[in-house]
This record gives sequence, structure tokens and C-alpha cells, in this order.
Amino acid sequence: MNDLIGIVACGGKSSRMQTDKGKLIYYSIEQQYHVYNLLAKICSTVYISCNKNQSNSITSSYNFIIDDSRYNDCGPIVSLLSVWERELEKDLLIIGCDYPFLNLDTLQQLKDAYLKNEKTSCIYNAHENIYEPLLAIYSYLDYDTILQNHLKGNNSLQKILKVLNPNLIAPSDLNIIKSIDKKEDYIKTLKFIKNKK
Repeated sequence: MNDLIGIVACGGKSSRMQTDKGKLIYYSIEQQYHVYNLLAKICSTVYISCNKNQSNSITSSYNFIIDDSRYNDCGPIVSLLSVWERELEKDLLIIGCDYPFLNLDTLQQLKDAYLKNEKTSCIYNAHENIYEPLLAIYSYLDYDTILQNHLKGNNSLQKILKVLNPNLIAPSDLNIIKSIDKKEDYIKTLKFIKNKK
């Protein structure tokens, strides 16, 4: 079986949050490390995918890959293409750092769906008819299709996923895949998590 590589996608500009979302703390450590530790439970290797500036502050005990400059300003597709430069022929489980309610059970559900046929798989929000490109496993068999889309100027992983016809996994609760992108939402979420303890 092709070893699964985990990726924590942190290289975005976080413009709506106005601060690096990977460095936010919902639990006891920065969110990028929290997601990394979740992925480490089900992946053979994990990397934080980040830009050059972010790499300077990553703790030495965590693996990271700097976004390849050839894919600058292309969105999260840069994480896939940059990691594939190092991890040839590996399938990639990529998770955004802005899902504070994501849990190990959901990641395992995603991995189990992928293992049935080792095909690109993603979480699917049926309520909004949205493929979740940063809650997904991308098969290396789809590398050429993804790269060709990039070269043609299509960097939308959601649009590419629809072309790939992936396994679709419905989460048990939509709150699990709720993305926190604004400062006011972070404050509300932090209070909610603290009140649940």
C-alpha cells in the first residue's frame, strides 16, 4: 500500500483573520501543531506546508516543506505540488489549519474511504453542495490532471475535485468541518471550546 503523507496547509495569507491561522491556539498548542499531531496518528509522515517566512518560526521537532516559489499566489494547490516535488508517487492527506472541531474519527473515516480503492477522496458538504479540498486525500494517480489544470490557470482544487470524481464522505456533523476564518469567529469559537471543558 502506498504510504499516506499528511499535510497541514498553513501557507495562506489569512487575510480575513488578519493573523496567521496556523498560530492560533484553540487547545493547548498552536493549531498547526494540533492538526499535525492528529495526522501523525494515521499517516506515515507529516509535513507543515508553509511559506518561507512562516518556516522561520516552526518548532524544530516538526517537519515542514516550504511552498515552491513557482506556484506563488496559486492558493492551496501549492501545498500539493510542493510536497509532490519531494514525496514522489505518494498519496497526500491535506488538512487546512482552520478547522478547530475536526477530530480523529473524521480523519479515520476519510482514510477508510480512501483505502477501499486508494482513490482521491474528500469530505463533502451535501447541505451546501461543496467539495472540501482541504479535507481530502489526493491520489498520486491524479497528479498529472492536477498539474495540467494548474498549467492551464485552473488552481481551484474544488473545481479540480469535481473533475476527479472522488470518493465523497459525509461528516457525521457539519460543525466538525466548520472553517473559522474571521477574528470574531475565532473569539466565539475559543469561548465555546473553553466552556465545554
